[in-house]
Amino acid sequence: MEPHAAAALPGLRVVEAGSGVSAAYAGKLLCDLGAEVLKVEPPGGDETRARGPFPRGREGDPKASGLFIYLNWGKQLLSLDLATDTGRAALFEQLAGADLFIHNFGVAEIERLGLGYEALAARFPQLIVTSITPFGLSGPHARWQGTNLTVVSAGGWASITPGNSPLTNEPPLAAFGQQAEFQAAVHAAVASLGALHARRRDGRGQLVEVSGQECIAAALELALVTYTYTGRIASRLGIRTSAPMGIMRCNDGLIFVMTTDPHQWDALVRVMGNPEWASWEIFSDRFKRGEHHDALTPLIEEWLSERTVQEVFDLAAQARLPFAPVSTIADIVHSPHLKERGYFVALRDPLAGELTVPGAPYLLSETPWAPGGGIDDTEGEGAGNSSVGALREVPPMTHGAQPRVIAIRSDEERGAAGAVSHGEASAPLQPAHASQSPAPFARRPAPSQLPLAGLRVVDMSWMWAGPYCTLQLAHLGAEVIRIESQHRPCMNRRVPPYAGDRPGLNRGGSFNQWNQGKGSVLLDLKKPEAVQLARELVATADVFVENYAVGVVDRLGLGWDVLSQINPGLVMASLSGYGASGPYKDRVAFGTPLTMISGLGQLTGYVGRGPAEVGISYGDPNGGLHAAFAILAALWKRHETGRGQYIDVSQWEALLSILPEGILPYTMRGEQPARRGNRDEWLVPHGIFRAKGQPDAPGASSDDRWVSIVVRDDPEWARLAPLLDEAAADPRFVTRAGRKACEDELEAIVTAWTRERDAWAITEQLQALGIPAAPVMDMRDVAEDPHLNQRGFYVRLEHPEVGVQQHAGIPWKLHGTPLHVREPAPCMGEDNEYVVMQLLGRSRAEYERLLAAQVLY
Repeated sequence: MEPHAAAALPGLRVVEAGSGVSAAYAGKLLCDLGAEVLKVEPPGGDETRARGPFPRGREGDPKASGLFIYLNWGKQLLSLDLATDTGRAALFEQLAGADLFIHNFGVAEIERLGLGYEALAARFPQLIVTSITPFGLSGPHARWQGTNLTVVSAGGWASITPGNSPLTNEPPLAAFGQQAEFQAAVHAAVASLGALHARRRDGRGQLVEVSGQECIAAALELALVTYTYTGRIASRLGIRTSAPMGIMRCNDGLIFVMTTDPHQWDALVRVMGNPEWASWEIFSDRFKRGEHHDALTPLIEEWLSERTVQEVFDLAAQARLPFAPVSTIADIVHSPHLKERGYFVALRDPLAGELTVPGAPYLLSETPWAPGGGIDDTEGEGAGNSSVGALREVPPMTHGAQPRVIAIRSDEERGAAGAVSHGEASAPLQPAHASQSPAPFARRPAPSQLPLAGLRVVDMSWMWAGPYCTLQLAHLGAEVIRIESQHRPCMNRRVPPYAGDRPGLNRGGSFNQWNQGKGSVLLDLKKPEAVQLARELVATADVFVENYAVGVVDRLGLGWDVLSQINPGLVMASLSGYGASGPYKDRVAFGTPLTMISGLGQLTGYVGRGPAEVGISYGDPNGGLHAAFAILAALWKRHETGRGQYIDVSQWEALLSILPEGILPYTMRGEQPARRGNRDEWLVPHGIFRAKGQPDAPGASSDDRWVSIVVRDDPEWARLAPLLDEAAADPRFVTRAGRKACEDELEAIVTAWTRERDAWAITEQLQALGIPAAPVMDMRDVAEDPHLNQRGFYVRLEHPEVGVQQHAGIPWKLHGTPLHVREPAPCMGEDNEYVVMQLLGRSRAEYERLLAAQVLY
């Protein structure tokens, strides 16, 4: 496998260590764009080697695990016992020539191994060290043991999943797969590239700290701000206040029905043939429809029952409705849209055979994506990366050396990929508009040492995915200016919660959360003169982000073909539901329907029950994060070439990229994974258990208190068992296999113990024994969590209309760079004067004329 000449990150050297998903997926994102990644495994092998899935006939073979191969294709592998002097010395040889060391060791393990940042910085002052932990490196809970389940519990996500559930006796639920691990990984990749951009300015390494809990708490959609703005606690229980929205049945399967605005309800009524009942008073607005959903849903399902899922999906597309099938994995793997876009890729491994795996979460026009960052030009049996399935010794990296090709099959096949210097700081990343020496952002000056200081982002996105992408860039110091519309304000400006429950376009909690640190210019893009102003603004920019329906910006005259001619250094990212090409490209898609068509809804749910919603519009933040990473990679490449490029982000494909645990069982074994609630395929007990109620808990059900508990191995069980009188002496529970065989009985025993105890008391007791546990925190718990507050996670800035409100802040820290949210979200158009007069150089008289002509508002 040869490296692609146009790779975005060629010559970037990464050492990855630890075990599991988070560090591995972060390394994969870098590797697939051309970085050279060396994976350091513990002597027993990475834990994903045991998780499979495995090809038929090779069950349990650690060299044929699909999850391991997917996460590590193209990386060099090295087995080291870092608890020994010899192992650490070998690691240090590799770090001597590396740019980035990314790991997911816990705090105690970092100390035990002697891999604290201070010790590493003394040896390698230019090294970026990225630490991914469940709860961060400091704070009261820093030493807590954590797993995916405990992190989604402590981060608040589990408390609102499954969405709109009537099942009051069922526990909160984690979405399928290791989603907390994947989210920590993407945040780590974004923050690591940010730190590398900063190093281009000052030549210094630094510590990047990623907290899994903070990554989850930063993406709770409306739930967290509903509490901080109104005091109301969101719940997984009950019904929506507006309708119709939810999973409904057609004659051959399930579809997710969604209407948000009145025009969408009107469109649905027309599609259904204007039934007489649609004019009833009880359905006259979305809130009345929500109040009477029990009458409305059967009427819609009666219409659906006469049609197939595909027929309804197609009718919805014609009416611009964001419906989506509740897809199985088979539906996805055989999707004609994904086939036309060439999404799935085949990896040929000599032990596991040919694997069909998720492909690119984004497409970059100038820097091709490829597994392992290269192209496989070999043919026949054994082609592809065979080294990923075996542990190999590799020589040390050294400063100034020719970087080795990644994913080499033998020593003889090694080749050089071009020299890069790691010994000195290169010139700082230059903004496209640097020669114009623009005035600094009047309200939001970024300190010059911030990673993206001096770079400008024009943000013409709305709702959540695009704003969440540009929020990451604002966190890194870029000047982000939103182009907004008076005629169609961002939906997040138009939905509650509102401060004081008083509606207003500047008072929405979700808008103020996702747009912190940005500016706003208000243009009427129906007027040619406003479009010209937008073009002039983009001409001064480095990045342009939009997430409108495919083709909208082109029809406005703000598409890539036009803007790239105006500004050849521009990096433009378009985020859409299904991507900029393919049969579904023109379909409307929102984040929640995307969780359904991705298979996540089909995979998530209680044992023996149907598919479930996952509590948040997960397609949005996940797509936005992947887009931010791709933008940072494109900016890195621009430093080499001077050229910008276009990035096509399909939020559907970005979701599929973090669902290998659902897709690989089908592509490797023909199996659709079953819904298993909070259980894990391997670990047991692994669940969320009822705890003792808190009758005085404001706003919460007195008995709706839960605690997550995970036992990872037999020694942890030996520490837990004495607390459970009935289980302590039972020989069936001694081994993992024995516990798995009696899981129902074991969970009943655990529940009998937990329901008599407070969730926090259980957590403290088990954490003291080194057993992962965490309360299922509701939004009040998350907002008031002493750990999150002590770590400075929350932002409390004065906003001109809503005063001081609490918002989630940056879920990662760059210890050598003073990152913080500098300003609250903007009021509509508050930066008109700055943009038109300072950035675009228009006179006061011209500015007043544009206002009078309502080109500006």
